[in-house]
Amino acid sequence: MKVVNILISIFITCFCFAQGNKNVAVFISNADKGDGILVKWLYNEVYNPAGFDLYRSSANNNWEKLNSSPIQLNKNANTNNFDKETKELFQVITQTPHEEFITNLARAFVMLKAIYNNQFASAIGIHYHDKTAIKGNTYQYKLTKANENSELAISSSIICGDYIGDFAPKEVNLDRKKKFIAINWKPDVYSYYGVDIYRKELEGGDFLKLTKKGPIAIDINTQKKFKASDVFFVDTLIDNDKGYVYKFASINYLGQVSDFSQEYIAAIKDFDPPASPYTFKVRPYSVEQFVRLTWEAIEEPDLNGFNVYSSRDPEGQFNKINNTLLSKDSRVFDTPNLPVGGHYFIVSAVDLAGNETTSGMMFGEIRDVEPPAAPTGLECKAESGKITLSWNPNSEGDLLGYIIQKSLSDSNNLDNKYVRLNDKVLKETSFEIVLPKNVKNEFVYRILAVDTLFNISKPSINSLAQMPDVTPPKSPVISSINTHNEIIQPVVKWIKNVDEDLAGYKLLRKSKDDSIFVQVNFSMIPSDVTEYIDRSAEKGISYEYVLKSIDFTGNESENSNRVSFALAKEKSESSVEIIKSLYNAKRKEIQFEWKWNGEENPKGYVVYMMSNDGILKPVTGLNQENNLKIKQTLEEKTKFEVRAYTLDGQIIKSKLFVIEATKN
Repeated sequence: MKVVNILISIFITCFCFAQGNKNVAVFISNADKGDGILVKWLYNEVYNPAGFDLYRSSANNNWEKLNSSPIQLNKNANTNNFDKETKELFQVITQTPHEEFITNLARAFVMLKAIYNNQFASAIGIHYHDKTAIKGNTYQYKLTKANENSELAISSSIICGDYIGDFAPKEVNLDRKKKFIAINWKPDVYSYYGVDIYRKELEGGDFLKLTKKGPIAIDINTQKKFKASDVFFVDTLIDNDKGYVYKFASINYLGQVSDFSQEYIAAIKDFDPPASPYTFKVRPYSVEQFVRLTWEAIEEPDLNGFNVYSSRDPEGQFNKINNTLLSKDSRVFDTPNLPVGGHYFIVSAVDLAGNETTSGMMFGEIRDVEPPAAPTGLECKAESGKITLSWNPNSEGDLLGYIIQKSLSDSNNLDNKYVRLNDKVLKETSFEIVLPKNVKNEFVYRILAVDTLFNISKPSINSLAQMPDVTPPKSPVISSINTHNEIIQPVVKWIKNVDEDLAGYKLLRKSKDDSIFVQVNFSMIPSDVTEYIDRSAEKGISYEYVLKSIDFTGNESENSNRVSFALAKEKSESSVEIIKSLYNAKRKEIQFEWKWNGEENPKGYVVYMMSNDGILKPVTGLNQENNLKIKQTLEEKTKFEVRAYTLDGQIIKSKLFVIEATKN
């Protein structure tokens, strides 16, 4: 009984997700010959002894009963066309009481057979061919138990028409390994029940079916959690010296088989890794904060290059530190901007197939040679017989403390000789000096920061009289923005500031859609310059500009007045030229081909079709190719247009062209 429930759950879980019903699901499809609509329902008990009633609804939403008598198991059905297995299953269902059958293992196999064999499904009362459906009309079907009003399930909607088998699997991925090829695809349990896989050798031959025991069925839970790394089928019958071609076909719940998918190639792949690098050495340069790695390698024909990996933990994760693969001639690599401390390194050789072999692990240490920043905010508070120093704390994590120095003040304190006041490094950010009350000398004090490796900072500003200027210069005034005759770029002009300590200017801009101003100039604009050419401005964008003045201490003024300016956008001379537009009425397929006339290839193309109300609507997504086939039914002459979308945001349209719906 446990096995039966497992098998049945495979079907019921897959079949009943759409209707949210745990017991039954109704599936519909256009008939293969275009003569109406096929309806099939899969019921947890397989069949109902009393039978079912089937109703149909069209656009008026009224339900019309299709069967005059219950659709039920026909024990006297003609089984001459059944194969041996189908006859045996039919015999089981007709000779086993219903109460016993619903607990029988054969129930699962009967349900599976009913998916593939519509004649068998009709015989057991779970299939109906609606030949009265009219082409072009939209229908929906409802199932109830015979002579009961409450619905069991309602199908999705369908437009009656010709059968189209375009539901083959898409987004197929082949991952070739040394002993097998792992295969997956983007599952779509709403469109088909299972997938059959076919393979042939790349050199030629016929396609052989690999799924001989039945198609691969993916349940709804797997589809919801689908990942690119999932594996649905593993082909182990491969030869590493051969390439293979695969194609796929889907089977829907009406037993119909889709057209074949496109063909996918699993080419021959090299799985032999290169020899590992040897004589691997590491030399740290602490002052420049980098490590130089050197190695040797065997010159193999398929050697492609090298990768370098580093980690702070020898047993932790190693991360690649080269942005691109190093050339196969590389034997030296300088690591960029390493933080202070120990580092472990590995170098690997990579061949043309991507196989990689690593060297042994080596260690290198960047020592701390960077002194702390000079202390800031030094203040001297003089009182009778006492001077109190205070300053801002440094933020370095390896800070040990501070050294206090003193000197007599004179006319030039830059060449003073300083003496140290504290024997031990001070942890606090204040220091009190007691002096005799009759001392009249003026002293200069300064603070130095020290880290745990005894790197000493530059001194702080050494007296209150030498506190930095904190008064910003006046805001400048932009006078105009124009373009020069020879320079098609904005030229910003302003009135020169009169501040005595003016060091220069900084120009900023933002587009109308931005909220933040961004600096335009890379280096400070000199104080004697009164105009700047913005060579990075783009045509067609409206900018707002402001200017700031800066003094020698680095103080910045408030923003100047705002001035707007925009460079006119040049009209594109590119064009889209239609070369071919054909309609195949038999296949219901349109073929397009066009030519791009322009210097730079566009981002992509979209085909538009004019609807009955005269509006152009897209019928494709963004496509980078200049030829395309699309499935589309044309009943009369129809207008089309191809639009190219350029990288700078322009839309280039072809001329409107007409395709006539002639029959082939």
